[in-house]
Amino acid sequence: FRRLGHLSAQPAITLYDCLDELDRAAEAKTVFDAALKAHADDGAMLLFAARVATTASDTARANEFLERARTRSHDADWLRASARILHQRGELAEALQHWEKVAAIHPLDLGAQRAVAGLKYDLGGRMVAVAYLRSVTDRFPHHQGLCELFIEWLDEAPLPESEAALHRLLAINPANAWAERQLALNLARQRRFPDAHQSMARAKELAPNALPWHNVMGSILILEGRRSEAQDAFRAALRL
Repeated sequence: FRRLGHLSAQPAITLYDCLDELDRAAEAKTVFDAALKAHADDGAMLLFAARVATTASDTARANEFLERARTRSHDADWLRASARILHQRGELAEALQHWEKVAAIHPLDLGAQRAVAGLKYDLGGRMVAVAYLRSVTDRFPHHQGLCELFIEWLDEAPLPESEAALHRLLAINPANAWAERQLALNLARQRRFPDAHQSMARAKELAPNALPWHNVMGSILILEGRRSEAQDAFRAALRL
């Protein structure tokens, strides 16, 4: 911070977050004040200042910093910061609107899409969130990250529906060990144990030393009623 702080606000932001995490509030405030003085017109610094003010429940000052940052920041950066602040204040509908604008600018931004889905769930329920992510993956069917995010939200969906989504993901990337393990567990829950074990064999080939493999295998063996073998699988996981 002392060496490079005059060039950019980023070292001060990083240092502040570290000090805050360590509950060294007085030192953090000293860093913040110095950085704000040195970078009073820097968009990133003003957005950070708005976050700090929001955490301190100083809504008026947070709004002031946001307004000053509006013309000094990229639209998406300003919207992200504003969305997080609105969410922190509990203004969920307004936060969702901002995140939707970010997602419109950068539709492949997983953080933005995750935030939109989460807020849609908070405001409208799981079906609304799942429908939204389905529309996104229909638009970008070959984006692995978006497909994985969609699958994460299908934990309460009918098993054949999540199975189909997993097959689509594996068609994009046959080397996705996580998807192969999830498919195996899905098949086991459908009582299709031979198919499940075939998927687990493929998953082990893809990631032979992955700790989750043993946990998933243990869960499958429990579903089969093979408790002794399941215990061995879980013990193997603990040894890793």
